[in-house]
Amino acid sequence: MALGESTKNQEIADFALRNTMPYVQTIDRPVEPLTAVKKSLLKNLFLGMILGITLAGLIILLRKLYLDAGR
Repeated sequence: MALGESTKNQEIADFALRNTMPYVQTIDRPVEPLTAVKKSLLKNLFLGMILGITLAGLIILLRKLYLDAGR
């Protein structure tokens, strides 16, 4: 009797699994590699020049303020 009940439960489970669509979800989808971004030499030179002028002006201003405060 136990064998019959177990076989019946196995058949019910087998039937249920065959009639349902398994739920599969993509977790980590593959992507193409990113393209390399080339740095522009002209743009970098311009930004370096602007940064250099700004820092030089700041240093000159701070030095002048320091020397004027000492008098």
